[in-house]
This record gives sequence, C-alpha cells and structure tokens, in this order.
Amino acid sequence: GPPGDGPLDAEVSIDDGIATITVTVGDGPLGVEGADVTVDDEFVGTTDADGQVTYEIPDGTEELDILVEYEGVEFEVEVEL
Repeated sequence: GPPGDGPLDAEVSIDDGIATITVTVGDGPLGVEGADVTVDDEFVGTTDADGQVTYEIPDGTEELDILVEYEGVEFEVEVEL
C-alpha cells in the first residue's frame, strides 16, 4: 500500500502545561502531516510536517480527550493528567 499505510497512532507528551500531540500512521516513525486534532471537543489544529500540534492545557484540567482524524480515519486517546 501507500507509505504510512496502517492504523493511526498518537503520542502525547506534556511539558509545563503544553501538550504536544504527535500523530503517526502504520509502523513507521514518521509523523503524519495534515491530521486534524481535537481536544475536549475543541479543534486544536492540523499537524505540521513532523506530525505535531501543540495544545495549551487549561488550568484545572484532569484529563485530555484527544481525537485525531486523518483521511476519514479516527483515532481517540485519553490522557490522565
């Protein structure tokens, strides 16, 4: 299949109140550009060439509900803070 064919995956790292969401697809380590990322029902943005988008976590947030959409495929990940 095409490069990056396979299931979506998303990794979340949190540093000083900023969540960096990295979207990959298939087994490859390469990020996916152009995936739409929504956090807690708020559209955050579209991933860049590295497959990344950042999100400023509001004070008092206990969990992030992250939805990634790419080419009609959805992937959801919940992160406890």
